[in-house]
Amino acid sequence: MPYAYERMRDKFAQTMGYDAAQAKAARIYNSQHPNSPVGRYSDHKKKKKKKKGEYLKALAKGEG
Repeated sequence: MPYAYERMRDKFAQTMGYDAAQAKAARIYNSQHPNSPVGRYSDHKKKKKKKKGEYLKALAKGEG
């Protein structure tokens, strides 16, 4: 994990529960670093969701 995230997490953990501190630190870090998010699913920002029409066109082409 990035040092900045761990530092925030440890600071928040002094005044709140560890799980809440992790969530708060992750939200703050991810808002400041949108291209390299922290978390269980760190690639969720990188995937681009297809729109409904694009999905149907891709199915017709066989791209799935």
